[in-house]
Amino acid sequence: MKKSMLQRIGVILLAGAFLVSGCTTKQPPADETVKEEPPKEEAPQQEEEEPEQEEPEEPGKEIEGTPEETEEPKEEEQPDLEAKLREAKIRHLYAGVLSQIVFAGQLPGGNFVDFTYGDMEANQFAIQDVDGDGREELLVFYTETDMAGMVAYVYDWDEEANQLREELLEFPALTFYENGIVIAEWSHNQGLGQTLWPFTLYQYDSESDTYQMAGSVDSWEKSYRDADYEGNPFPDDLDSDGDGILYYISEAGEYNMEAPVNQAEYDAWLKGFCGDAKPLELNVQAWEADSFSDYTPEYLKLLRDQAKASGNFPEGDLGIFYMENGMDMWELEEKIAAEHGISMEEDEYGLCITGTAEGNVICEFYMEDGGTFEYKAEKEGLALCGLVPGMPLEEAVARLKELGFYMSWENAYITGDGMGNYEVILDAANGIVNGFTFRDYCAYVS
Repeated sequence: MKKSMLQRIGVILLAGAFLVSGCTTKQPPADETVKEEPPKEEAPQQEEEEPEQEEPEEPGKEIEGTPEETEEPKEEEQPDLEAKLREAKIRHLYAGVLSQIVFAGQLPGGNFVDFTYGDMEANQFAIQDVDGDGREELLVFYTETDMAGMVAYVYDWDEEANQLREELLEFPALTFYENGIVIAEWSHNQGLGQTLWPFTLYQYDSESDTYQMAGSVDSWEKSYRDADYEGNPFPDDLDSDGDGILYYISEAGEYNMEAPVNQAEYDAWLKGFCGDAKPLELNVQAWEADSFSDYTPEYLKLLRDQAKASGNFPEGDLGIFYMENGMDMWELEEKIAAEHGISMEEDEYGLCITGTAEGNVICEFYMEDGGTFEYKAEKEGLALCGLVPGMPLEEAVARLKELGFYMSWENAYITGDGMGNYEVILDAANGIVNGFTFRDYCAYVS
């Protein structure tokens, strides 16, 4: 007797909670996943008699106060920036996972999705801290398929290993509690009750950074079945509260259908895990690019702001300008021609454009598949991502790292494999960069 609960999944994912006796059902307002810190106030003006000193961040501006007082804001601001960068980087990495799902139809772990029963956007994801470890997790709900194929993942980014860690794999009918408990309803109810849908209870373990199974619950409801599948009558003698419902509690790794307990014992067991914790409301979004398209640009902008402040990038760097202004290769070609005295000549198809100056080939553009820019010989004043032909390879790699690039294969550097990223391929020999190629990049879109 299979009682499918497919229709209930959407309600659970959106509401973030369902009625389980013994746990609170009052839902708190949705937590904001990103809380911007209010701008820090400038150092207050002090009394005239106090000594003056210069504010390091604003040369020439005189403020009044002691050295200790003026140094404190700097110390407070740095952790805020680091926290923002860390959160932005994790979201950026999750955007790569979501790009793989949306553009390539591939779930984490390698399985490919089948949308026979619906469309991609009906599936959902969420990015928020559900286990309480201070980092946001990626929750992926795949429901637009047959019951056997429905699945939910909870992932965390393992910063040390620089890879996705699977915290939980379950049927996508989940309720998360603020204390790290998860109630995972079963895909089918084949038991003897119907008021309580059977579930497995998980508890977050910070040491392993995974959810560990703590037990499961099924029930026998006399009004639904007055005898079990073997014909044994409902055990009224165990139903001490007389409500006609008994509960089978199984510890982790066990399956108990022989020693049911009454409501009070069940409530005590559940409260021992849930306590007074409230269910979390999940900030679910549809499986579509617009849902996560801002994550990568926001992360790369933070890195660019840091890089520009470092003094390692010339004013008017074209790579930074290109990324900040959302340009395409045609716009980049026009800007270089207009501002750097480079003559551009198209081939007969208009797809290859060669830029020359003083008889030298400076650059080439290839306008197919989003376009690429190749910088072949140095032109004074023309730099892209801090790079110019002829510079030391070690220095070039350092400049790329400041902007969030990392090696994907030999001499090829990317900012990420999801949508909204960039790639630089260095042509280097004997420790010198002879030239390089720059282009927009997404591993899942050609």
